[in-house]
Amino acid sequence: MIRRRLALSLALSSVLAIPAGSVRAQPPKADDLAARVQQLEKRVAELEKQLHGLGKDPAKTGTAAQVVGSWAIADDLRKAEGLFTDLRLRADGTGKAVINHANGQWNNLKYDVVGKQLELRDERGGLIYSMSVRIASISDSEMVLEYTVGDKSRQAKYSREK
Repeated sequence: MIRRRLALSLALSSVLAIPAGSVRAQPPKADDLAARVQQLEKRVAELEKQLHGLGKDPAKTGTAAQVVGSWAIADDLRKAEGLFTDLRLRADGTGKAVINHANGQWNNLKYDVVGKQLELRDERGGLIYSMSVRIASISDSEMVLEYTVGDKSRQAKYSREK
């Protein structure tokens, strides 16, 4: 035990005996600073170029971009229970919807497109309503959604409102 303390005190005294001037870093030279600034400016320019090349939202491509807009269900399905009759989907992932069901106004709608799935959810107070439908097909003027309840599926055709 005494040996350890003695060894520790010798080690500490040798570390503390180093002159303080030799521990301090030398101030960088002006030409070193200029070279480093140039290097950093180049790197910033490269990163800005990459950032501008990505566009505004790279995730909103293909199907996700096509669902944006106002959609109305075909007249023959307007009274069908549990189907969205009207959808207004914005590019920022929010919107509004009307579903043919009790509490059918979804005014705080948030949605995501994951592959061919359109996942919709609405939060009201402490409750969250959600529904996931498959996008069977989509074009500039028409969208077909496939609703699945249990082991039954049903397709609903929507047209884009102008």
